[in-house]
Amino acid sequence: RYYAYKKLDGNYHISNKLSIEDDYDEISPQLKGKVKSFQRRFTNPVVSYAVGAYHRENRGQELMQRDDYDAAGVMSLLQDRHTRCVASMRNIGMVAGGLISSQATASWLYDYDKNLIWHTEGPCPEIQLFKPLSLGYRRTCPESEGVKRWKHNNLLFRVVLRDYAANKDKLSDLRAQYQTRLFELSGAAGSPEELHNQAQSLNSAYIEEGLKLVVQGPFRGGVQFRRYWRKQNKALLEKEECDEMKGLYRQFLE
Repeated sequence: RYYAYKKLDGNYHISNKLSIEDDYDEISPQLKGKVKSFQRRFTNPVVSYAVGAYHRENRGQELMQRDDYDAAGVMSLLQDRHTRCVASMRNIGMVAGGLISSQATASWLYDYDKNLIWHTEGPCPEIQLFKPLSLGYRRTCPESEGVKRWKHNNLLFRVVLRDYAANKDKLSDLRAQYQTRLFELSGAAGSPEELHNQAQSLNSAYIEEGLKLVVQGPFRGGVQFRRYWRKQNKALLEKEECDEMKGLYRQFLE
């Protein structure tokens, strides 16, 4: 029912919590003269602390002191995992598996210079490729194709989780090579449809090669992390209706 807003003239960062204090340009008429800090009035500090919102906000503000971000720079910000823990909600690049768990379904950014959306279509931007998508693209394939792409991206992520540090390192060079090719593609592709199709082709090749590199052995990590992801993988297999995906889950996740 209530609002506060302020105009931004540069970089700014929020993280799943209210961030406007007394620096608003306007506030709800009902609150004028009654509320100084919008954040303090409407934030539950215990919940925000428990889910790592303050830490992500502070880390994002620290990283965004720069004013020369290009697309690659924003991607690196979204990938940030400064705690060095895999499953910590204090990371901007969140991965689930801790006592309090949540993670991003996907990551994306908008490049105003090129009028392109860069999107992962899968969790964990440290693992996924950011693919370019033109705003002029008109989807011609059924929605199920997008869901299928997400599932394949998610499969690679789930396999990497078995030994996150080692697998991320194994993928590092391959991912960098393919991301470079996608940057080059974004400046050379023809129509929006061609850009989309070629980007997805590169992503499919990356997933295929990546699955050959990563270790598929037993889970490494803390007891809670291993228990959480075994349960999630079991649920993933039980709910899947596509025989092709079920086969891949059994091959790589069981």
